[in-house]
Amino acid sequence: MCSMKDMVQLNRILVPVDKSDSSLISQETAASLAKKIKAEVTVLHVIPSSLSYEKMESQPASQYIPSTVEEGVLRAREREMATLEGLYKEGERIMDEARSLFEEEQVEVNTDMIRENDVAQTLIDYSRNFDLTVMGSHGENQTDLYALGSVTKKVIRETNCPTLVVKKVSAFQKMLVCVEDSEHSIGALKYASALAEKLSSQITLLNVSESTVSKKSSIAIKKVGNQVLRDSPYAAGFAESKFEEIVEQGFPPNVIPDVAQKGQFDLIVLGRKAGKTRGFSPKSVVEEVAERAKCPVLIVPQRD
Repeated sequence: MCSMKDMVQLNRILVPVDKSDSSLISQETAASLAKKIKAEVTVLHVIPSSLSYEKMESQPASQYIPSTVEEGVLRAREREMATLEGLYKEGERIMDEARSLFEEEQVEVNTDMIRENDVAQTLIDYSRNFDLTVMGSHGENQTDLYALGSVTKKVIRETNCPTLVVKKVSAFQKMLVCVEDSEHSIGALKYASALAEKLSSQITLLNVSESTVSKKSSIAIKKVGNQVLRDSPYAAGFAESKFEEIVEQGFPPNVIPDVAQKGQFDLIVLGRKAGKTRGFSPKSVVEEVAERAKCPVLIVPQRD
């Protein structure tokens, strides 16, 4: 009888790229990861369909004064085409640099460049046939390495593809897998175990009880947490559990990053419920942990 983790596929990795430092970090991480697990990489660059006014303001102001309406339309079109040509050239440069990085690591790489207005939705749709998306925490317009950009936020809220949010290059030798009594938590453990087996990594299971809503004593909470930690490996299809275990109490978005930092873990793994998280909903634990953590975070959505 094969283990449930044998059913996890880790063959195809999607890496969205732009010209940001965060993107370079995600490329370096993906290259190292793909080489170790023998996965194929597809590098994707998205050019926005609608060109912003700022990007089209590269010519002298005198050129914006048309003598006729027809001339005005023509000049606007010329500016748009010149801007678009520049974006494609820049995209080709970004793709060439990414291709060189992966080829240097002897990783099989494909490249694709498409033009769409909603970058996040494009990544979500494109990733459907992949086993993992590796992306930076933010795009080229942000400077804080640990902050989540709007594209990354939307992707981790809505994608059905496991997504690794990279904040620094990591070997993923110490994984902190957050578990609770839920199907999406078990799915995350299966995925993390398959990855850890390929990377020869160590997994520690963490259960956090939110003390602000619990009326149980600390002893009772620890007892319940220990039971969850014992049950989770069996629910994930493992006959024996050899994982280290941690039980904590507190506000999960604070506790999880804190445990990861104190324990020098280089990856946090979290499960996410199936379906989209609505934009007007309060931030989920997954999103808050992804924002606050200093190490990479892997979000594994529950498959429909």
